[in-house]
Amino acid sequence: MTNIPRRRSGRKNQPQEERDTLLMVVLTFFNFGSGATTILGAMQILPIYLAWTVGGAVQLMLFLLQAGLTAKRTPLRKWLAIIILASASVYTSFFTYYGELAQETNEKRAMDRAIQAHNRLVSEVYTPMEDSLRDLQREAERLRAIAEAEKERGIDSGFVGYGEEARKRDKLALEKEIKAENFQKTVNELRPLFEYNLENLKPQDILQKDGEALSSAPQEFRNNYPELKRGDYIDEGAEISLLAPYLKVKNQEEAALIALLIAVGVDGMAIMLGTSIVTKLVPPEERRSPVAIVANSIASSIREVRTSFAKVNNAGRESFLAEDEDLQAAVELVTLNVKGKGSNFLNNFYHAISEVEPHIINYSALTQKYRTDENMHNPIRVFIDKLREPRRAWVVRNTNNTEWVVPPEHYHQLVNWLQKEIKRQKSSEAEIGEEIDFGFGFSELQETPVQFKIPVNPNSN
Repeated sequence: MTNIPRRRSGRKNQPQEERDTLLMVVLTFFNFGSGATTILGAMQILPIYLAWTVGGAVQLMLFLLQAGLTAKRTPLRKWLAIIILASASVYTSFFTYYGELAQETNEKRAMDRAIQAHNRLVSEVYTPMEDSLRDLQREAERLRAIAEAEKERGIDSGFVGYGEEARKRDKLALEKEIKAENFQKTVNELRPLFEYNLENLKPQDILQKDGEALSSAPQEFRNNYPELKRGDYIDEGAEISLLAPYLKVKNQEEAALIALLIAVGVDGMAIMLGTSIVTKLVPPEERRSPVAIVANSIASSIREVRTSFAKVNNAGRESFLAEDEDLQAAVELVTLNVKGKGSNFLNNFYHAISEVEPHIINYSALTQKYRTDENMHNPIRVFIDKLREPRRAWVVRNTNNTEWVVPPEHYHQLVNWLQKEIKRQKSSEAEIGEEIDFGFGFSELQETPVQFKIPVNPNSN
């Protein structure tokens, strides 16, 4: 019997994977620690059940991705997910580390803020009430002394005894004494509302008590305090828990910077270790030297640059004046540096023209669309100047020289051209979009040159 040789597979040996078990065990404990800080931090901005669910899911998914246990065939999406999940872990862990580092200092600072605001309220509302009471009491004592002197010695009328003048003085003194006595009752009732023990109270409690005290004070003593400002008692920036890391780091608080450094270090270390858990073993016949890898990368870059240069070169060969089939007239190619698509630029201009006479161009509304980028005002003005050239005269200034308007005799010429040019721009944009899938030439972040075909002599017929 002859041996029939087995047919060897023509496929190349598939790369095998090797998993570092010891590193995986270490990373497991590392993730337990990171997960604990993530969940504790999430508790400060989420309900407990959500903090455990979301925080635990984030850390578990992060571990599975790092250990190479899932998303093996989608490396790009895998690492994008790792970056997003690690950022969430760092952000929530910040709360835990920052709370441990700065909790005592923040509590003391918050209490000092509330006490300072309380003392200011007392000095500007309650203290003037006490001063007013003392003034009333002194005035009552003075009037009583004058009444007694009039009665005993007749210092004003010259008659001793309880005469007309003595009765008058006695009545004035009595009214002032009654007023002082009534006001003293008010001050005594308000004293415990203003002068209370601040120990074992939180800033929120002090704010509530001061609010009750202020509402109970007489209107004439509340002129400086129409209402209490919450920010005087409570650090409102710290209350916005979701923005706390950003606000604290922006203010360059030492504890916040250290907390952020620790959080980034811990999760960054976990990611760095995670990249070493799984190693691909490439067969010798498929290995390439570093020189070959670099050479291949350079060659790919050169091909991309050559392709781009060819497209630019072809565009540059277009004649300055060309024959446009739709307009049946010579056209001028006007290149403007705009952000976004040329069709959108023309659409904005089209809708800025009033439909009824006078056909005013709402220049302010047109520039308002680009309020965040003043550089876009330049192409708008250049475009208007092109339309108002004498050979076109599609745009002119009104009689008061205050606004741009489209003359009635040229309105339909202009809008018809705009509609055709918008259609042409959209067609060109669709063709470019098919050739280059990442949207070259349509960037909303940077200016790109866009060509418009404007008739040279539209009024010659």
